[in-house]
Amino acid sequence: MAEPENITTTIDFLPAHYRERTTKRRTDLWRLLVVGLLGSVVGVSALVAHQMHNQAHAELVAVELLQAGSDATNAKLADLQAKMKPLKASADLFTYLRHPWPKSQILSAVVQPLPDSITLTRLHIVRESTDKSQNGQVPARPAVAATPAAAGKDAAPLSDLQRLRADYDAVKFVVLLAGSVTEPTDLYEYLGRLGDQGLFSRVELGPVERSPNNQGPSRFTARLTVRPAYGQPGGPAPTSAAGSPAVAQTNRIGGTP
Repeated sequence: MAEPENITTTIDFLPAHYRERTTKRRTDLWRLLVVGLLGSVVGVSALVAHQMHNQAHAELVAVELLQAGSDATNAKLADLQAKMKPLKASADLFTYLRHPWPKSQILSAVVQPLPDSITLTRLHIVRESTDKSQNGQVPARPAVAATPAAAGKDAAPLSDLQRLRADYDAVKFVVLLAGSVTEPTDLYEYLGRLGDQGLFSRVELGPVERSPNNQGPSRFTARLTVRPAYGQPGGPAPTSAAGSPAVAQTNRIGGTP
């Protein structure tokens, strides 16, 4: 005979509206938790955004202060440059006025190292144009732009400098030598010393005519190109550290500067 099965039956004596209210309470609790979590996230984000805004504002203020300081410095620099412009023009003019090498200095440079075996029969200092036309004629002086009258005396040094450059920058000084020498080696040494002085950018020896049977002195000619002077293109600095003209020592007999 089979044993009877155990049957368990749960009987809920609570009314239906009570169960519905419990379910609703749980649902409301979850909603509150979700809303609270979202509120916390939004609050933290707003706080972070507020801090970032304050930091950006502080950095913007600092940048504006730096920009204001930079603008003031640039304005001061522009004002100083405007004041320096006429002074620089005057300084350039004064420097250029020193540009012609004194003839006494050129003569001293040529005669001082002259050995006893060399006798000069001719010494000419001539001006030659560095920009000749094809027919060998010196071109007309380029026109200098007129200075506005409103510029006043501040523009006068610049105008004078432009006129001087138009007259002299296209001109070079050349020393033409002729003479006789009893010892040819002395002639080469003499011209080498002239090249080493720095006053001449080019030292050229012309034809040497030997005497018949080499019994007498030989005749020679030489050409010395004077280096551009103060304020001219390729010229020296106004003064060297020792207070003397700073001329580069780069000359050679028959060479280029």
